[in-house]
Amino acid sequence: MAQIKVPQAFVYMAKIPATKKIKNIVFRHGVPVTVHDPKIVRLLALLPYMKTAEIEEQPEVVAAPKQATTEITADWRKAHHKRRMAWARQITGGEVTTATEANRIIAAHRGEPDVEPVAVAQAEAA
Repeated sequence: MAQIKVPQAFVYMAKIPATKKIKNIVFRHGVPVTVHDPKIVRLLALLPYMKTAEIEEQPEVVAAPKQATTEITADWRKAHHKRRMAWARQITGGEVTTATEANRIIAAHRGEPDVEPVAVAQAEAA
């Protein structure tokens, strides 16, 4: 069996009906559609109303690194754990799975201690 080149673009050439659905892919008359599955490419190559089209090389889009869209508030420890995890993901650019990990990341980013300072009530000596 010959090697199938993927992806390939196909154009639906029949005029009636205006659209054709093949293997859950909708083809409109005259509009090229890129197909990545070699089995579907093999099927479309056999159909008389489908023609191959040239695939235009599109430049690869590189996403810019995400900038922090919101500032971390001074009372960040009182924020919901999902909000703190989102802030930590913005800081690291990676995945943060626990609220404890998020607390450490935010505290290090803000230059604060890892644990929340606890006010110790001093018992009055009698």
